[in-house]
Amino acid sequence: MVVVVDVSPNRSTMVVVVGSATSSEPPQAVDARASASAGTSTLTGAGSTGRRIGRRWYVRMHPALPRRVRVAGGMQRMDTEFVAPGPGHWQLDRSHFTGGTTPIMRWLLPAAVGSAYRKQWPLLGIPAETLSVAFVEGFMYTRLRPLIRADRPSAKAPPTVLLKVASRLHPEFRRRTRAARRTLEQSPAPGVIAEWHSTIRPDLIARNLAFQDVDVGTLEDQGLADHVSGILAHVRSTFEEHFRLHGYDLGPIGLLLLAGADWGLASTELLTALAGASPSTVEPREALARIRAALAETGVAPTSLEDVTAASPRAAEELHAYLRHRSSVLYAGYDLDSPTLGEAPDVILASILNARPTGPDPGAADRAATELRSRVPDVDRSRFDDLLSDARGAMDLRDDNGPITAEWPCGLLRLAMLEAGRRLAASGRLEDPSHVFELDRHELPAVISGAPDPGAGDLAARAGDRAHQKTLDPPASLGRPEAQPPLDALPAPLATTVSLVLTVIAELGMGDVDGPSTDRTSLTGTGIGTMPITGVARVAENAEEAFDRLEPGEILVTRTTSPAYNMVLTLVGGLVTAEGGPMSHAAVLSRELGIPAVVGAANAMRLITDGDVVEVDPVAGRVRVVGGG
Repeated sequence: MVVVVDVSPNRSTMVVVVGSATSSEPPQAVDARASASAGTSTLTGAGSTGRRIGRRWYVRMHPALPRRVRVAGGMQRMDTEFVAPGPGHWQLDRSHFTGGTTPIMRWLLPAAVGSAYRKQWPLLGIPAETLSVAFVEGFMYTRLRPLIRADRPSAKAPPTVLLKVASRLHPEFRRRTRAARRTLEQSPAPGVIAEWHSTIRPDLIARNLAFQDVDVGTLEDQGLADHVSGILAHVRSTFEEHFRLHGYDLGPIGLLLLAGADWGLASTELLTALAGASPSTVEPREALARIRAALAETGVAPTSLEDVTAASPRAAEELHAYLRHRSSVLYAGYDLDSPTLGEAPDVILASILNARPTGPDPGAADRAATELRSRVPDVDRSRFDDLLSDARGAMDLRDDNGPITAEWPCGLLRLAMLEAGRRLAASGRLEDPSHVFELDRHELPAVISGAPDPGAGDLAARAGDRAHQKTLDPPASLGRPEAQPPLDALPAPLATTVSLVLTVIAELGMGDVDGPSTDRTSLTGTGIGTMPITGVARVAENAEEAFDRLEPGEILVTRTTSPAYNMVLTLVGGLVTAEGGPMSHAAVLSRELGIPAVVGAANAMRLITDGDVVEVDPVAGRVRVVGGG
């Protein structure tokens, strides 16, 4: 059986399925006759060429071929379709997942986000049901799910008068209004932040360490399956906690930005006043500096981490402490196919040797706050002080949250999956160890325990599909636009909380509220810092790829960053990201570590070539290519 799976959006690539996982026979099609010589992985015919991965042939098609061709087994649809995953308008978000997302993450994120916000938003007084997350062709899309008529959205807003009446009489709207008023009058964030430091954080670290201390290599297969099941339950719990906490770390920052807009203060200016408020962001830099200082006492120039350990007891102790809480953390991305820091010893060593003990001017934030306060009306200055204090208190949770609740638990799951992949490939159960990442949450423990399905060929096919997804250019939105209710029709507390959510989404760079840019030659975004830098650009879709080639002081150009980048960003001289906004992790890391950056430069991955010499001007929010590689 040969089935055409899809065709790329520009109709240049066709994906077909070979009927047998071991068959050397290429797909046969009326419009694309194909043949392949024995022992090769190429396919030609009718102007097409291709490559085989597992049971998939990736065929370069002649542009004139139709959208449907007759293949063995009948007529099949070939084109990749991005279809809205449900009613309403869905916005692409590449700030976290850049395409080809693993099956477990495609389950985990929608389940955790939807559940967390569905529980928390009634408490905070946000008049929406939840933030829905769905993956389409491996790409993440989000939709703010309305409180009423969520599955029957309309492109036309209801009359303002009707909405005013409904929002004041509907029982749930009245409950949310009372909750919003309480939230705005007495923020719950300081109490939750205090609880984070006193109990939640220590408990999560202890649970992470308990899983980390299990030597997965010594487990029998059933023991490994049970261990994986335990981590899956742990990750599901910590992910929901991650998003629950966002109501208390993003909320206070968003309220400051919202009020600042009323006072004529730009978000970038206000966020500058928060620099230095996140000790957790700079702590890895300080830990690396301590290791380097210990090495300096010995005069040893290490070429490996083993050399660091052997240099002195102090160097060994500092390195052990550093790795104890970081070696199992995903450092290069959010998905399970991203590596943990412990898998990159050369990156760790380079980070140590290039560690800088100091960052940005520690007084700059206070000077910025004083200047901003002078522009606030006298009557509102006390409120400005309170909002700034709350936002600074939330800032540390903002970047402490992710590594502990998401990247560390996911790293633990990844390490267990790698052990499973090695075993399954060694026994012939997988064609490649990495294909373990194609299993979903139900299949993973079952296959480790000996279940026969899915087969090796099917998993190889899934790997090919995910690899293909990473090459697609997804649309910025899906589904019909939904009418947004006029804020002035809502009770004032609800109007504020709606504005808060929309502000946070926009400042994170998770939604393009103004529509996608039509300027395909622009290299502009949000600038972080005050000093321009010129250097060699190291362009990569992910940090793993970049740090394999990046030399200290070079400029990292990537699609997005995670909070865990703070473990390795001491290597870079500057940063450019294609995704993200002023509140994104890339922006926060750059402020805290004193790295010149431009974030959200949408065309960066297309217009900058690896090895180009570029100028990053954070004041202008612009990147210029000044020389070829």
